[in-house]
Parts: sequence; C-alpha cells; structure tokens
Amino acid sequence: MAEPRHDAAVAPLGRRPFDAALFVGFAWMLVTALFIDTVSLLDVPLTADDPNPLVRAAYAYGADTDPMFLERPLVFRLQMLFSAFVFLPFYVALLVALVRGLEGIRIPSLLYAATMIYAEFLYLGLEFLGPTPPPDSLRFLAYNAPFIALPPLLAYRMRRAPVFARSG
Repeated sequence: MAEPRHDAAVAPLGRRPFDAALFVGFAWMLVTALFIDTVSLLDVPLTADDPNPLVRAAYAYGADTDPMFLERPLVFRLQMLFSAFVFLPFYVALLVALVRGLEGIRIPSLLYAATMIYAEFLYLGLEFLGPTPPPDSLRFLAYNAPFIALPPLLAYRMRRAPVFARSG
C-alpha cells in the first residue's frame, strides 16, 4: 500500500521543534547551494573589491577560511555542480515536505543523507589532506558544521515511516 501523501493530523511545523530546526538548517543549505555553488560553477572571479556583495563574501570566506575554495580544483567544481543541480531541488522539496508533512520525502531524504555523508567525507579529506588545508581548522569546521551535521540528523528523523504521524 502506498504511503499517504499528507496526514491531516500532522502538527504545524512550529509545534515540531526538530522538524523546525531541520527546516532552518536546510533553508540555509538551499541558500548556499543557490548562491555560493552557482558562483563557483559560473567561474566568477572572486575578488575582495567586486561590486557584488555575494562575490565579496565568497572571497572573504576563501581568503580567511578555505583556500581551496578560491582555487576551485576540478573535483571541487564537480561537487558544486552536483550540489547546484541535484541537492538544490531536493532542498526545495524537503522544505515543502517539512512544512506540509509529506510522507513521500522519506526515501529521497535517506538517499540524500547517504550521498551527502559520502560527499562530505571526500570534501573534508580533500580540504585537510590536500595541498592547501584550511588555516584555521576550527573556523572551517564551524562554517561547514551544517553540511556535516544535518544529513545524519535528517537520516535519523526519516528512519521510520510514517515520518510525520508522530511527534518530531
């Protein structure tokens, strides 16, 4: 039997604190996929004096925290490509599903979490073992904490069906 699309008994997002926290975290990930990943993909020169505040912010992050971000090696651009064209649409679907309590997001969420955990493992390995490791590991990890913590938390939340019929 197919999973129900929406349970009328689903509490509003504001009454589901774990889901609300996931919503905020994944909304941030959507913003970064939309603006930071696409800047990387478009190969926009990152400079401190660019008139675009997003470009300046991306440059500041790279200069202070993540030198590899400024170098943009091929493997990094490939990860950004995947993020912009696969993860970004997933983030939109997830945010809608969290608000509306849509059960159909469970399996895509588990697939996303597994993929993202693998991608983060590779990304962190490239960062810390590559030729230009972060100058401040703690600051780098703080900036990347949502990408490290949210996928396993999402997998935990989606581990059993029905997802939204019980408190989050």
